[in-house]
Amino acid sequence: MSEQRQRQRQGARKHLAAGIGGLVVGTALVLFLRNRMRSRRKPATPAALPGAGPGEQEAEA
Repeated sequence: MSEQRQRQRQGARKHLAAGIGGLVVGTALVLFLRNRMRSRRKPATPAALPGAGPGEQEAEA
């Protein structure tokens, strides 16, 4: 005798939950990568560098 089992069908609710979860995770990933790329593109301003403040230049001269 061959054993035949019924396949359990996935409900529509579970498919919707998985789709929404994937959408949320994908959006979070895009926002994370976008912010990371923006922070890499910012050039260093002279005021942000050590020893480049206006008061320090006068003291060295």
